[in-house]
Amino acid sequence: MRRYLLLWLVLPAGAMFFFNTYVFPSFMQQIEAVAGQQYRLPDVHLMYSTGELRQLLQNLGSEGRSIYRQMILQADLLYPLCYSFFFYLLLQLLSPREKTKYRHWKFLPFAAAFFDYL
Repeated sequence: MRRYLLLWLVLPAGAMFFFNTYVFPSFMQQIEAVAGQQYRLPDVHLMYSTGELRQLLQNLGSEGRSIYRQMILQADLLYPLCYSFFFYLLLQLLSPREKTKYRHWKFLPFAAAFFDYL
């Protein structure tokens, strides 16, 4: 059973690698090309104010906001599923076979994905 978990672990790990090395950087290149400068989008900030967000969206312009919207709808909705399954399978692989009081902790990545969507 554990061998199959290791094989299944490769799929979300590969998807996360693909998102982090190709999808998100390509969207950022498009946004920066349209806006004419580098930006740190709100997705990578721990906290930001409404004024900062309003200023960023105004600076992006309509075309930059359109690209950002595409990134949110196409990539950012799938990424939490990838990382939650990856960490769930990793915890499943590393957890002991016997039942312990910590056996429910392996579902914590799905809670993280839920809050990411929220």
